[in-house]
Amino acid sequence: LAQEIKNKYQDIEIILNGGIKTIEDIKSGLKTFPGVMIGREAYQNPWLLTEIEREIFGSTTIIPREAVAQTMIPYIEQQARLHGTPAKSIARHMLGLYNGLPGARAWRRVLSKTGDVREALESMSLQKAA
Repeated sequence: LAQEIKNKYQDIEIILNGGIKTIEDIKSGLKTFPGVMIGREAYQNPWLLTEIEREIFGSTTIIPREAVAQTMIPYIEQQARLHGTPAKSIARHMLGLYNGLPGARAWRRVLSKTGDVREALESMSLQKAA
């Protein structure tokens, strides 16, 4: 359908949106459209954004997932102190950070329950050691 619209209205820039889940989807979409939008998949699997950086934009400086999680700790603490924001309210947006990796279930369980990133990282370490 998007291709039909693009063919019919060639003077309008059309960006592909919807159903983009993989690097292959992105590359395929960029063959026809000037851009693609990453929606739900970026939320459910945020590490996809690093794959996009590497595969589409050629970035070689990707920080580890654990560093991303550690970086959020001071922010979560600051928001709690300044605004009373519960840790869970921020941490819930990080649930998919470890999707598909060993310990991901423990990570999600702790973040969903307490929002404590340090505890979630520790629970993953325990899962890996078991």
